Amino acid sequence: MFNLAVILRESAKAAPGKAAIRHDGGAMTYAELDVLSDAVAEGLAVLGVRPGDAVGLQLPNIPEFVVAYFGILKNGAVVVPLNPLLKAREVAYCLGGSRARALITWTQRRPTVGRSSPPRAPTPRPSCSPRAPPACRRARS
Repeated sequence: MFNLAVILRESAKAAPGKAAIRHDGGAMTYAELDVLSDAVAEGLAVLGVRPGDAVGLQLPNIPEFVVAYFGILKNGAVVVPLNPLLKAREVAYCLGGSRARALITWTQRRPTVGRSSPPRAPTPRPSCSPRAPPACRRARS
C-alpha cells in the first residue's frame, strides 16, 4: 500500500541525516522519525490494532504527534485526529463513533498509548461542541 509512511521510509533511506522536523528542542532526522514511528506501529500491533482499525490521536503540535501519525499509518490503521482541547465526553463520543481500537493521547506531560474502552452508545445531544473536530460533527449526520 502506498501512503505517507512509504514516502517517509524512502526519505529516510535517501537522506537519513536530514531534518524532518524542527522544533524548540532541536530537530529530528528522517532516520529518527522512521525508527520511532516503527516503534509506535509495533506497539499498536501488540495492543491488537490491525490494518483498517481506527486509532485516535489526541496530541498538541509536538514532534510526538508526527511520530504517532506515521506509526499509525505504518500499522495500516486509520488516524482519527482529535483536538487536545476536547472534554472527556467529547473524546468518548468521537472514539465511539469511529470505533477506535486505541487512543494515543497526552497525560502527565507525556504521550501515552492505550486501548480505548469498548465503545459505549453515545449520549444523544442536540449538537457537538463547536470545538469538536469535523469528523465528530459528520458522525452525527
